[in-house]
Amino acid sequence: MNKVINKKKILFFGELPPSTINGISFSNDLVISHLRDDYILDVVEEKSPLKYHNKRFLKVIPFFKYFVTILGKAITKKYAFFYLVFPTSTAGAFKVLSIVSYFWLFNRAKIIVHIHRGDFFDFYRKPFNKIMFNILKMMIYKIVVLSYRQKKDMELLGGNKISVLENSIPMEKTNIEKRPPEGFMRFVYVSHYIESKGILDLLKAFSDLSQNNPKIKLFCYGEYSDEKLKQKIEKYSSDNIIISNSIHGSAKMQRLSDADCLILPSWNEGQPIILLEAMSVSTPIIATQVGLVDEMLGEDYPFLCEPKSYDSIKDAILRFINYADKKNIGSRLHDIYWQKFNRKEHKQRTLALFNSN
Repeated sequence: MNKVINKKKILFFGELPPSTINGISFSNDLVISHLRDDYILDVVEEKSPLKYHNKRFLKVIPFFKYFVTILGKAITKKYAFFYLVFPTSTAGAFKVLSIVSYFWLFNRAKIIVHIHRGDFFDFYRKPFNKIMFNILKMMIYKIVVLSYRQKKDMELLGGNKISVLENSIPMEKTNIEKRPPEGFMRFVYVSHYIESKGILDLLKAFSDLSQNNPKIKLFCYGEYSDEKLKQKIEKYSSDNIIISNSIHGSAKMQRLSDADCLILPSWNEGQPIILLEAMSVSTPIIATQVGLVDEMLGEDYPFLCEPKSYDSIKDAILRFINYADKKNIGSRLHDIYWQKFNRKEHKQRTLALFNSN
């Protein structure tokens, strides 16, 4: 009984699955799972379903609910830590600054903000965003970033509160068997159907390539962000391009393992969990050189391409098709994941964030 009483309390605010399905929600869920044994967790879930993606005004009313809930907890309870994600948008930053400011007036818990995006400096260049972030820095205990390169860049801003927590994945599978060869090369896209994920760039490139390369197929899995985009995507459906709904859990890991290559042509990313999932099962990757992707995949990774570029994606796919040693690429990515991003390491680094003085 004394052990339970003496546990420190953490207030958590953020997105979680299954209400919200994205890399940040899965990362949040993993952090919470690591902390449950050692801390008492008080969770305020922010729900951001994909239907909110192009209708940001839908988030305004829930925000007031979250604000009041967190303020009530700040006044009535004593926490050791308050953990939340910092979005790299003006509206998102204002939301976090508002919540943290009022929380800080009533509760002197150590505030930890986690930056999950790779575009922080694009955000910070705007004067109003810079002012908000600099005010926030005065109240928080620690800023968490995804990589050591990001930490080094952040420290140039005069930050001395920067810690690193690299992502890991929701489900590690060590016993997945690869699909036997089927006479064609299997590419997969596994993400939301959002324009900024580069899905239309990819479909155009693959549609053109498949005309002269009939033995390549692209299997797409995702949830649609809006009906207009759905109509554009479904026009590309063919014998070589198979458009399907989203997949999760073991089914997703099996599709990644069966694939010859995962393609993620996003316009912006931080440290995408889908790439880590592919790496964990030795599947090669084609990805745009955005955010922290090049740092994840290792020095001189051969299949990076430019965002928003049909020609660059097309060229990367062709280079992969003609690459002689695909198996070695998969093995290299597998080793990087299990040495650097595995769940055991992630748990140790998570606990270190909250255990440090």
